[in-house]
Amino acid sequence: MQVPKTLDETARNEVWREHCRKEASIATTLTQYRVTSPERMTLLPEKPNKTIPKFARPDSGEARRAEELLQSLSKSKHSHQTPAEAYSAPITSNMAYGFLPQRYKSTHKMFDHKMGKSEITAYAEACARQGVKPTSGTKPKSATAK
Repeated sequence: MQVPKTLDETARNEVWREHCRKEASIATTLTQYRVTSPERMTLLPEKPNKTIPKFARPDSGEARRAEELLQSLSKSKHSHQTPAEAYSAPITSNMAYGFLPQRYKSTHKMFDHKMGKSEITAYAEACARQGVKPTSGTKPKSATAK
């Protein structure tokens, strides 16, 4: 863009502002993602370890070597072990919980939830046993909690 030098600074800024406005009005970005034909779109990629059954299967030696290679390339070397078995000390503070000899046991009543049935559950189960709808208004013969 060539601006004449006879214009003062304010006029030059106005010319530049107008140029930027025109550029912004021309340049548009696609804001909506569209799939042109969903029938041809692959929804799931092929598995990286996909095999074709008509080819010969590897012998046990090849399978063992492939398994060893896979284990050597794997990031998780101890995936079959618990953290306490794999490491001598916890690596992170979150792992410290797994290294405890026994799990935390709550002693406060607020955190001790028994698995008993409430009156409403016992009533609904008694209705279901007798084939009566709980909302029908008829009471089942026994609706006490066990």
